[in-house]
Amino acid sequence: MTLFLLGLIVVAVGAQESMDCTLHVNDGTHYDLSELKLRAAIKVTGGDLSWTTEVEESYEYMFGVCRELQKSKGEVPEVCVEQDEDDMPVYQYQDGKDCHIAGKILSSTKIELLDASKPAAGVKVNYTMGSQCSTYTRDYKKCGATGEPECPHRQTAIHFVCSDEDVEPWGAIEVNTFGQPSHCEYQIAINTIHGCPQQCGTVYDESSKKRKLCGGHGMCSYDKTNAKSKCFCDDGWTGNDCNSQSSGAVAGAGMSGTAVGLLVVLLLISIALVGLVVFMAKQVRAYRNDATNYMQIRGQEMSDEVGTI
Repeated sequence: MTLFLLGLIVVAVGAQESMDCTLHVNDGTHYDLSELKLRAAIKVTGGDLSWTTEVEESYEYMFGVCRELQKSKGEVPEVCVEQDEDDMPVYQYQDGKDCHIAGKILSSTKIELLDASKPAAGVKVNYTMGSQCSTYTRDYKKCGATGEPECPHRQTAIHFVCSDEDVEPWGAIEVNTFGQPSHCEYQIAINTIHGCPQQCGTVYDESSKKRKLCGGHGMCSYDKTNAKSKCFCDDGWTGNDCNSQSSGAVAGAGMSGTAVGLLVVLLLISIALVGLVVFMAKQVRAYRNDATNYMQIRGQEMSDEVGTI
């Protein structure tokens, strides 16, 4: 009985229905995927890797963001329901063939940065400890039997790449965390505005009927000097969401103050050069006139001297 209760406690601690969907990197960078957590399941297709000679099998993937999909709400693929799979955060399946659990939410599952050197690039979540594969390498070496290695568990890393899109999945590929062809490890990449730090403001655009990152007038990046994420606005725009025109925007016609100043300096130099050329031309002309006059006077003097001899 004691062992049974201990087993129940381990399961309860290990697997969870949902997880925290936020990440606090520092006071200047905070992520929140909670809105995606409330949305319907996301479906993507993935399979063959274009850069390998081997033809990988194609699968469908259905997953929830920071939560398990629920059969009671019709979120789980039909083939997975037929196989009586439990509610899980991500499934790998082929219609009419088979279904695999491609990862679970554990107590250790958390949101992480895509790239620690680029804190504003986006975040990822890795669902691990899915159903076991029947082989342990890409060339189908057997596992699990006596004397053989343990079969690996499926795991799926979902990358939320900061972009101006709402939710735009790229697809799914079978690679490890280093982007190398792997076995039972999957990556799904999604371009989404929700994968951007909260410090980068957004503006609702009436014409496109969607939110625009940095007002559509800048880019979200990380300010290393001040250790915070922010919108780097285009010339002529300012504000947390780059939606306010700066006072010099019209006069500068979208050009920066540095560029305008440089143009003024170049203009002054050009004017000075033109003035110098005009001055030199006048000096040369005056010199020529003086020389001509001198020669005429000298010629007259010589003529007079010859006449007196």
